[in-house]
Parts: sequence; structure tokens; C-alpha cells
Amino acid sequence: MAFAAIVVGLLVGPATFGLLLVGANSYVLPWAVFAGLAALVTVGTLVAGPAIDRERGYRDAVVAWRSMSARVAVVGDFNARNRTHAFTDAALEQLDLGHEWVPTDAVPAQAETRLGGYAGLWIAPASPYRSMEGALAAVRYARERGVPLVGT
Repeated sequence: MAFAAIVVGLLVGPATFGLLLVGANSYVLPWAVFAGLAALVTVGTLVAGPAIDRERGYRDAVVAWRSMSARVAVVGDFNARNRTHAFTDAALEQLDLGHEWVPTDAVPAQAETRLGGYAGLWIAPASPYRSMEGALAAVRYARERGVPLVGT
């Protein structure tokens, strides 16, 4: 809000001031208009201040989140030709979130050792899986240990 007011003021202010000066043939009217506009900008900034602070809070939260070193296991049988797999991969890369695809047949016997190093699990779309038992073992692992889980 404040930045927009400054830009508008810089673009419109001198021209308006000049036109009023020429039209009124006095400095009184242009300065009165200038003071009134400054008062409006001040009131607008005071009213919008909490929203601006909230926006800064969101931005700080995003910066903090991006600096985390959390990694997510995407449990599924990756296929580069599968559009949902490609979109999942692209979305996680765009978020700059570390992730690794874990094949479903690598999970059942060793869920604890295979999934223990991840902050969360994402059960990938596009079943049937090579191992439905592996996908269910990953869900069970997350449920029993309170690990965040997304299933698509």
C-alpha cells in the first residue's frame, strides 16, 4: 500500500501540482491539495498497516520454511511418462523441498530403515502399485509413528 502510494504520488503529484499552480496562479491551492493527499496516504497506511504486517509475517514464514532441510519420501513406482508423477516431482522441486521417490517394493520388509530418515511421506498417485503391501506398510508406518502423510 505504502509503496503504491509513493509511486502514484511521484507520477501524479508534480503534474497535479503544476496544473493547480497555473490554474490558481497561487501556491495556496496546490499546497492545500498536496497536504490533503498526504493526509489520505497517511490514513490509508495506518488502516492498511496490520495487513502489511500480516503479509510480512507470511513472507517470513515462507523464508523460514524454505530454509528447512526436511526431506519427503514419495512412496510410489516412479514413471517419467506418467503425468501425475511428473507434476508431483515438479511441484516438490518448485517448493525446493527435498524429496526422493521410494519404490513400493522397497518398503514392506524394512519400513523403519527405509522411511526413518524422512520428515514426511507422500503416497504417490497412479495405482496399481508394484507392491500394494509396500504402499500400505508406508501408511501404517506413518500412522503408528505420527509422521505427516499425504495420500493422493
